Amino acid sequence: MVRWLGRQAWLAWLGCLPLAGGWGCDRGNVSTRVPDPDDVYPSPPMAFSGALVYVNAAQPGCEQGDGTAARPFCGVGQALASPPGPLAVLVAPADYPEAVQVTRSDVWIMGRRGDARARLTASTEGTALTVTQAQRVVVDGLQVGPRPGLGVLAYGGELTLQDVQVREIGAGTALPGDGIVAVAGARLTARDVAIDGVARVGLLVADTEGPDGRLDAEALGVRGFGAGGISAQGQVVAALRGITVEDGGVYGVGAFGATLSVDGGTVARIARVDGQGGDAVVGALGGGAPAALALDDLTVEDSARVGILADGAGGRVAGVTVRGSAGGGLWAIGPHTLEVADSRFERSAIVGLAALDGAQLTAREVVVDEVVAGVALRGGRLEDVGDGVMVLGARLEAEALTVAASHRAGLLLDSGTVDWQRGEVSDVRFGVVVQNGGQLTDAGLSFAQVREVDRLEPAEPLPVVRALGELDAP
Repeated sequence: MVRWLGRQAWLAWLGCLPLAGGWGCDRGNVSTRVPDPDDVYPSPPMAFSGALVYVNAAQPGCEQGDGTAARPFCGVGQALASPPGPLAVLVAPADYPEAVQVTRSDVWIMGRRGDARARLTASTEGTALTVTQAQRVVVDGLQVGPRPGLGVLAYGGELTLQDVQVREIGAGTALPGDGIVAVAGARLTARDVAIDGVARVGLLVADTEGPDGRLDAEALGVRGFGAGGISAQGQVVAALRGITVEDGGVYGVGAFGATLSVDGGTVARIARVDGQGGDAVVGALGGGAPAALALDDLTVEDSARVGILADGAGGRVAGVTVRGSAGGGLWAIGPHTLEVADSRFERSAIVGLAALDGAQLTAREVVVDEVVAGVALRGGRLEDVGDGVMVLGARLEAEALTVAASHRAGLLLDSGTVDWQRGEVSDVRFGVVVQNGGQLTDAGLSFAQVREVDRLEPAEPLPVVRALGELDAP
């Protein structure tokens, strides 16, 4: 997790150059001519009344350009040195080996959408695009990368990314290889943004200085990341709609002390990296504060460890399907309240739903289907752990909860309380196991195809998984 740092420390951590304005280039003349449709340039913003500046690194003689369509500049940095006022920089498809820095407000940087794009790329380490305390900055239709270092940095201000591709951002000696980073109260909007092939985190929004930091993302795709797909840290609000997060490491979507909502999307194939993580969605403490989760209409598939991990988080999970998690479908840990409704947890190993260490878990209209055995414990392997629902030192309120095809117990209750109203347990070894002083209240609970007994209070408590660390040992 990224440490909470001030402005200068952030710049040092990211390896940013001093954010001075301009590139020492001649400003040239600014044209307001609207380009012909057949030009290589994108159309300017609708109803735009500011200055238009043209950039085309592929045009011969651009070194002597003046920013007109006929005589474009070679670089985006030259265009940004134009006189003050609203500015639209129209960029032709080509490679632009520069580090673009935006310190002025009311700026549009626009490339032509499609396969042939303007690319901010370089072989040397650096930040491709930096926006510092600028308002109403829009970047549309560009590709950022390949390059080592960092793709996009928003330090405060307001940045909108539309149809932007961030690709192949590798780690450098000072910069970790993140795709997009927004800090210091930045307000970031991302629409139709694709992030693919980053060394560390795909998109990171972090703030400890106040509640202004915000991420609004729609149709955001993150694939091929080394240590987190989307990360919201500290006093930020992240609202995600229609996301796709796939084929990465450590975690897919994480809220660390932040407020996170996800409405629609898929998180799939999250792997462990160097023995760390493997969780699809994570809500955890950040700066001592719990995370707040609101997950709706989300599909989680094939996590190397936990599908949804609320370890220091509360909130709501509704209309969610979790399948194929090797370390359990959902874990709620710590003294926080989590509501789960109208959701399914399928083909999990170890446990379907787990509540531990003072968690308050509510499950209504929830199905847990097929929990197989297998958990590696430090010091040995327990092949008989595989319970539909596990409650350890926590409280579960369940209504219309169905558990089917668990390797061991439908419910394992250990030193906690469960109030289960209506539901069914079927195709299990034990229906309900109560041990170590657990307290069960049930009404309308039925059993079918129980291989041994419906209810068991063992003289010798059955082994259970009491900590996430027990999932991590080989």
